[in-house]
Amino acid sequence: MVVKPRSGGIPAGGRFLRHYFASGLIAQGCDVVTVQRALGHANPAVTLKTYSHLWPTAEDKTRKAAAALMAETLTSDSSADYLRTGEA
Repeated sequence: MVVKPRSGGIPAGGRFLRHYFASGLIAQGCDVVTVQRALGHANPAVTLKTYSHLWPTAEDKTRKAAAALMAETLTSDSSADYLRTGEA
């Protein structure tokens, strides 16, 4: 079965909705087993075969953590040792 785009460019059919649902779960931080169960895949390998490119890499997570750390540090009124000591 070939799914043809509707006038708005969005494909009709359930497969599009499944991919949309899966990518949304992944974007919200769900792990592979959670997505696998939500989609009804037989095992996590099936899910990873299709969606592995959507999960953030270690480098992505490191960049996000570093950016959050810098943003917190640069916008904070606390001392430079706040992150180490927990004291303002």
